[in-house]
Amino acid sequence: MKKIFSFGLLLILSACKTYEIPVESFSEQFKNVQQVEKIIAMHGPTMFAYSEVPTLVNNLDSIRVIDKKGQVLYLENAPSLIIRFFDVNNKYYTMYFDSVLLKNDTLTGDRSRMLNGWLYEIPFSSIKKIKIQDDKKIYKYKPKNDKKNE
Repeated sequence: MKKIFSFGLLLILSACKTYEIPVESFSEQFKNVQQVEKIIAMHGPTMFAYSEVPTLVNNLDSIRVIDKKGQVLYLENAPSLIIRFFDVNNKYYTMYFDSVLLKNDTLTGDRSRMLNGWLYEIPFSSIKKIKIQDDKKIYKYKPKNDKKNE
C-alpha cells in the first residue's frame, strides 16, 4: 500500500512541470503573432462529456522556456497549456496559452474554455514574471480534415 501511495504522489508531483519565460523573451517571441481559428475538442470530467469549440488561437508553433535547471527548452503550443502572468504587485492572471496575444502594451488571453471571450486585458509593462505549464486536461486541436462527428 505504501508503494502505491508513493508512486501516486510521484506521478502527481511530476505531472505538472512548470517552466519560466523571461519577460523580454516573451515579448520578442510574440512580436508578429496573429490569431487563427481552430476547433478544440474537449473531453469533460466523464467519458460522455465531449464538445468541440471553435475558437481564435495564436499561431505560435512553440514557445522557448527555461526549466528549473536553467536549460532552454521548447514547448509545443497546445490547448492544454496554461500561462500565469505575475504583475509588480504579485497578483497573477491565469490564461490559456494559445489564446494569448500581445498588441502594443496590452496583453490579452482567455480565462476559460467554456466561456469563450472571457478575457483578461492587462498592461504588459506591469508584468514581472511569467510561468507556463501543461494543465493535462484532455484538450486537442481537431484536424481540419477530420470529418468525425459531423
